[in-house]
Amino acid sequence: AGIAHEIRNPLAAIAGSVQVLKKSQSLTPQEQRLMSIVLKETERLNKAISDFLRFVRPQEKRATEFDVAASLSETLDLLENSPELTETHELRREIEPPSFPIVGDADQIRQVFWNLARNAVAAMPKGGVLTVRTAIDDTSYHIIFADSGRGMSPADLQRLFQPFRTNFPSGTGLGMAISYRIVQEHGGKIEIGNRATGGAVMTVTLPQA
Repeated sequence: AGIAHEIRNPLAAIAGSVQVLKKSQSLTPQEQRLMSIVLKETERLNKAISDFLRFVRPQEKRATEFDVAASLSETLDLLENSPELTETHELRREIEPPSFPIVGDADQIRQVFWNLARNAVAAMPKGGVLTVRTAIDDTSYHIIFADSGRGMSPADLQRLFQPFRTNFPSGTGLGMAISYRIVQEHGGKIEIGNRATGGAVMTVTLPQA
């Protein structure tokens, strides 16, 4: 974690300097393109460092009552307006009831929703349908992410929550590990499987109390 911090400080200086240089009117189109590549790569490296620090130094859980259904809807709103969701993707919502209170850390649970939704979209690089629905029983609140992507092999299913394991070129291999830890600390569980119709399904189960 200490080394990660030591990397982040000069990385921020590099990114800031390049942003200033990129504003120069004397740069050629090729130089502008190279500057953009540097900025893109510094952002990618900074995300990897942030994910690593979040994994080795998880934030203390701040449990309060919050509306989990509304939090899920807001997260999907963000996804719909992100560049990751293209014209070839369809997002379907089946969130009933539209409001439901549980106790937990709202920011951490929102992070879980974001990680799982993005993971589902990444599994559909050529497009597809992501259906997000909820279900309630006597003790738990369930959130189901079902995609129409390529599904997962038995090896993928076994290693999905292992740190630094990823099936996507741009992934750090920490998002799912962090999600697993957060859900466990909330007394819940994540279950992963393949759909008979193709694609994968991820179910987050959170206790109502």
